[in-house]
Amino acid sequence: WATYKRVSNEHDDDFLGRANDDMAIILTFAGLFSAVNSTFIIGMQPNPGGTTNALMVQMMQILVNGPDAGIDISNLSSSTDYPFSTVWMQTLAYASLSFSVLAAFGAVMGKQWLNSYKAARGRGSLEERGLQRQRKLDGLEHWHLQTVLGAFFVLLQISLILFGLSLSASIWAQQPTIASVIVCATAFGILFYVATIIISASHPDSPFQT
Repeated sequence: WATYKRVSNEHDDDFLGRANDDMAIILTFAGLFSAVNSTFIIGMQPNPGGTTNALMVQMMQILVNGPDAGIDISNLSSSTDYPFSTVWMQTLAYASLSFSVLAAFGAVMGKQWLNSYKAARGRGSLEERGLQRQRKLDGLEHWHLQTVLGAFFVLLQISLILFGLSLSASIWAQQPTIASVIVCATAFGILFYVATIIISASHPDSPFQT
């Protein structure tokens, strides 16, 4: 059991160190990216200046002509009609934000799961701790914990792709010349991401493992 403890501790220290670092990266990046994404979404909202100006004109007419001026306010709508292009651009942006928040939530849960696994090494006799640790390891492999933790990175990558598409479409509607640069950068990022996946799948010894 002493040998088992030494070998298992080396394995667990390496696994827990890498997994906790990955979760910390996800939490940090998802937090920063969510802030950027939220700012972008706010900037995509329609300008309420037109409605505000119309209301001010109506108020001035009431002040000048009195409350019986018969002002028609039926043309002021409480809702804004969004063009179809704006709707799907905002849909992509909100989906991107949702995926990044979900990745951050998963990373928080992941750190709790890792702490639960680590706690199995600290109670009972040497034999009891060894048996408990082995049960935890078997459960970790049975429920594919490493695959689940890796899925949080995939959520973050999907969020980045959706944000790139939404940003490209939004800028294209305003300034196609500038948008062409963003579109090229987004397309290059997607192609590079797909290429690394293909290389890592076809060549297990490649350094591009994700």
